Amino acid sequence: MQLVVNLIVAIAAHRASGSLLRGFQDLQDYNFDDEKAPVHNLQDDVKFILYTREGPKEGELIINSYEVLKKSHFAPTRSTKFVIHGFQSSGYSDTCQEIKDKYLELYDYNIFVVDWSKISGNLIYFIPATSTRQVGEYFASLIDLLITHGADANDIHLIGHSLGAHISGFAGEYSSVNVSRITGLDPAFPSFGMIQLSNGRLSYHQAKFVDVIHTAAGTFGLMDAIGHADFYPNGGVMSQPGCNGITDFTAACSHGKSWQYFKESIDTNVKFASYKCNSLDDFSRGCQMVNPVYMGDHLDRKARGIFYLKTMPEVPYVINN
Repeated sequence: MQLVVNLIVAIAAHRASGSLLRGFQDLQDYNFDDEKAPVHNLQDDVKFILYTREGPKEGELIINSYEVLKKSHFAPTRSTKFVIHGFQSSGYSDTCQEIKDKYLELYDYNIFVVDWSKISGNLIYFIPATSTRQVGEYFASLIDLLITHGADANDIHLIGHSLGAHISGFAGEYSSVNVSRITGLDPAFPSFGMIQLSNGRLSYHQAKFVDVIHTAAGTFGLMDAIGHADFYPNGGVMSQPGCNGITDFTAACSHGKSWQYFKESIDTNVKFASYKCNSLDDFSRGCQMVNPVYMGDHLDRKARGIFYLKTMPEVPYVINN
C-alpha cells in the first residue's frame, strides 16, 4: 500500500510543479527485484468465463479441462477473443463487460473474460504486478487447451488493459502456439517502465501482431512504443479529452480511455483515422496526413510504427472528417 501512496503523492506533487514524469523519480530506489512474487493457487484465483450468443447470459466457468470445454458452448470454428482487466478491477468491471457485450452484439464470437481479481484486488500494488507472469503462464495453458480442441491460433486475439496487457504478453510468450494478435490497452507503467521488473513486460515478440493504445503514458501507462503499431491518441498522455487532473487520480479517467476507444472501434463503421508522425506537435501541423490507418479492433495487421490521432471528449469519441 505504501508504494501506491508514494506513487500518487509523488505524481500529484510534481504535477503541480509542471513536471509529471519527475513524480516517478521518487520511486527509483524501490527495488522490485528484491521482492518475490507470492505463489498463488491459480486454479482458485484465476477464472476463465466464456460468453457466447447461445450460452447463458452469466457466462460459463471454464477450467483447464478438455471435458469441461467440450460440454460448453465454445465453438473452435469461431474467432476467439480474450479480455483481461487490470489492477483493482475484475472480470465483472465495465472494462471487460462492455467490450464483451459490444463484440457479441455485432459478431458471433467466443469471448473469454479472464478474472484474476483475487490477485489484482490486493492493495499492495507490487503483489499483482509481480504476479502477472504467473497468471500469464496459467492463461497460456487454456490457450493450448483450445488448440487441442480444434481452435486456430490465427483466430485468437488477447486484449488486456493495464496489468492485463502484460498478462496477455506473458500468455502469448508461454503458449505453445504463436497467437494471432495481442492488443495492449494502456499497458501499466509502474514497475514496468523506468523501474522494470526482472520478469519482463508486453512486447511485440509475443504474438504475430501486437498493437498498443497509450492514453496515460508516463504515469499509469507506458510511454514506450512496445508493439508493432503504437497509437497515441491526443498525444497519449493525461489528461485525455473529457478527463482532468481530479478524475485522472480518483477514477483513472485517462487510463480508462484506452479501453473505451477500443470498445467503440469494434463497430466497423467507426474509423479512428491515425497518422504516422514524429510527435503530437508534428501531427498538429499536418504531418503526412495521407494513408491513414485505423486504430482499434479492425486495424490493418500490416501497420508498423507510431501513430497519432485526436478524439472527442464524449461518446462518440471518433472524429469523422
